[in-house]
Amino acid sequence: MGTRCEIVLRDEEGTVVVLYKHWDGYPEYIVPFIEEAGNLMAWMAKDQTHWLTYPEDVAAALIFYEGLVTLVETSRMGTLGTYAYHVDLEPIGRLADCIDYLYVIELDEGNRLEWDLKIYDVRPDFWDLGREERDKIYAERREGLIDELKELEKMTMKLKPDVPSRMKTLLGMLTIAQKVGE
Repeated sequence: MGTRCEIVLRDEEGTVVVLYKHWDGYPEYIVPFIEEAGNLMAWMAKDQTHWLTYPEDVAAALIFYEGLVTLVETSRMGTLGTYAYHVDLEPIGRLADCIDYLYVIELDEGNRLEWDLKIYDVRPDFWDLGREERDKIYAERREGLIDELKELEKMTMKLKPDVPSRMKTLLGMLTIAQKVGE
């Protein structure tokens, strides 16, 4: 059984993008994942750090990074090209009614290299509610009214423009592949 989560990206103007992850949605995985992806995005953006404040751009970067992580991990396990795989982070869709954790990232135009992250545990008491009550909470959550959920932690991520170490191996492999193809 997976540990499902949603990642909500919200800017100061109220634009919201919601992503769903089916596997490994627990904080011990997601928090470092978001930080690594943010650092890579800051490194890629160079002096165009305003990209770090747009929910759509950050969502695309998180999905992109999840794809890179999938390639690195399947390569590390020796299964690259052996099995079908897919990126396990996607825009919210058909499977979004059974999450264990909710992550809300507030994107700040004033401080582009800092993201405020709130982590909510939606499991306590949530699954004891009836379907109609859960649907009401989902609707309120999508409208930004998420205070009913138990906040586990609140933190500010200070992004450092950097390529995460596990990506350096992948980038090295891509460079070698490019040279071989010349």
